[in-house]
This record gives sequence, structure tokens and C-alpha cells, in this order.
Amino acid sequence: MATYYVVCVDKHPYHSDPHNRIERVGANESRGSGTVTRVWTTEQVIASIHREDTFYSTDRFGDRVRVIVATHLGRDYIKTENDGVQPDNLLAKPDCKRAS
Repeated sequence: MATYYVVCVDKHPYHSDPHNRIERVGANESRGSGTVTRVWTTEQVIASIHREDTFYSTDRFGDRVRVIVATHLGRDYIKTENDGVQPDNLLAKPDCKRAS
């Protein structure tokens, strides 16, 4: 089992749209580092979580919040556990630079 920390997210058509799912996340294995060491598709993150890897995001206070898999209308997506902090922890992350 591995642990990853989400640094950034990519969404389409625009970043703050809460109704479209995250397409990719940039992550690393070092809490507090802003460096992306790997870009994951949402499907890769979901599969990795199902294999018992752990992903975390941080809230605006720097507290660690677990990324989980949820289902809406029969389709899996990622979100963070509810921590009572707004905005959503993943949507508060900056855009990733588009990798080719």
C-alpha cells in the first residue's frame, strides 16, 4: 500500500465547475511538497484506492483529508471525506500544468 498527496487537479471545461468530474490529479509521496511526481487519471486514482492505496488532500488549514471514491448515477468519482471546511478540498487545489 502506498500513500499519495494531491497537489493539483484538472477539470473540464473549467476548474471551479462543481458539476463536472475531475479528470486528472497531480500527486506526490511527500506531504507538504508542492511538486508533482506523477499525474493520475481519475480512473487510475479510483483503481489505486480500490487496491488499498491512500490519497490525501489538505484543507485550507493544512490538515490532511482522505480522498475517497463515491458513486453518483452509477459512475464512480473522487472526493474528500467531509471535514466541514469549504470550499471542497480538491477543487481548492490549483490547476495542474497540462502534460502532453
